[in-house]
Amino acid sequence: MSRYLLWLIVLNMIANVVAYVPRALLKEQNDGMVMGLVLSSIIGTLFMYWFLYQIRKFPEEGMPDLLEKYTQKWFHLLYSALNGLMFYFAGVITLLVFVDISERFINPDMGPNVTLFLFLLVVCGGVLLDSRSLLFVLEIVLIINLPLMIMIFIKAYTHDYFSWDSVKAVATHYREVPSWTTVSAGLYIYLGFLNLSVFNKYIKKLNIKWCWVVPLIGLVNLFTTVFVPVGINGTVLPSQYTFPWISTVDSMRIEFGIIERVLFIFLLLYIGISLLSIMIHWHVALNWLKVISPVLKRKNKSYSPYFIVAIFCLSSYFLQLVADEKKLFDYTNLWFASLIPAIVIMNLVLFWLIRRGKQ
Repeated sequence: MSRYLLWLIVLNMIANVVAYVPRALLKEQNDGMVMGLVLSSIIGTLFMYWFLYQIRKFPEEGMPDLLEKYTQKWFHLLYSALNGLMFYFAGVITLLVFVDISERFINPDMGPNVTLFLFLLVVCGGVLLDSRSLLFVLEIVLIINLPLMIMIFIKAYTHDYFSWDSVKAVATHYREVPSWTTVSAGLYIYLGFLNLSVFNKYIKKLNIKWCWVVPLIGLVNLFTTVFVPVGINGTVLPSQYTFPWISTVDSMRIEFGIIERVLFIFLLLYIGISLLSIMIHWHVALNWLKVISPVLKRKNKSYSPYFIVAIFCLSSYFLQLVADEKKLFDYTNLWFASLIPAIVIMNLVLFWLIRRGKQ
C-alpha cells in the first residue's frame, strides 16, 4: 500500500474522534449504534476496495483531469462543482467545531471571529501549497503526533475508573437496527481514500496489497471513539455531551508529567491534526472547483486558486454567523446522510471513465 494512502486514511480516522462523529453515534447508543459500527466497517471496506481497484487503472492521473478528457463539458462542470462542495463541507464542519472547542476550553476571552481568522490563516497557507508538498507535511505531522495520540488512547483504556461493565451494557443492544445516519457517520472515518480523487496524480504506483489492515484499524478506531467515553463516564452521560471526548479526557491526569492535565495536550494535538485535515479536504475541493472558477490571470500567473480560497473563507464566516451549535449538528447529519449516495456515484463515474478510456 502506498504510504500516502495510509496516511490519508489514518488522518481521516483520528481527526473525527473529537468532532461530530462520536456525538452522532452516541446519540443512538441504545438504538442501533453497535450494529451500525459493524455495518459501516463492512460497507466502508467494500467501498474502499471498489474505489482503489478502479482508480489504480489511471496511474498518476486525478479524477478532474479524467473527467475533462473523457466526458462532456456540462457533466464535467456539474460533477466537479458537486464534489468540490462535498469536500468543502467536510473541512468547514471540522473548522467550526474546533472554533467552538477553542472558545470553550482554551481561550474563552477570545471571540469566535478572531479564533476563526487565526485558524483560516494557517489553513489557507496549507491549502495553497502544491499537492506533493502537502503530502510531505501530512506525513511529518502524523509521524510526530501519532505516538502521543496512541499514548493517550492507551491511558484512557487503563484509566482507574474505566468500567467494562458499562461497555458490555451498551453492547447488549447489538440487535437494534441502526439508522441511515448512524451507518453514514461510522462510515465517514473510512473515507480518507476518497482524497485520492486528486492526490492519485502524485502516486506513482498504488499498491492495495496491504489494505486489509484498514478495516482492522477502523474497527479499533470506532470502538475507541464510542466506548472509551462510555467506559469512563457511564452509559448515560456520553450521549448528552456535545463533545464526549473532551469531557472524557478532562478526567485524565499524568501525575508526574510536565503538564498534569491530559486535556491540554489532547487539545493541542487535535488542533494540529484537525487543521491538517481541513487543509487536505479544502485542497481537494480547490482542485475540483478550479475547472468552474473564472480564469483570473496576470502576467501568466493564475489567481483562480486565491479566488476560490477567499470564497471558502467568506462562506465559513457566513456559516459561523447563521448556524448555531444545533443547526450545525443538523447540517452535519444531513451531510452524513448524503455520503453513501455520493460514494456510489463516484465509483460508478470511475467505472464509466474506465469504459470510455478503453474505447
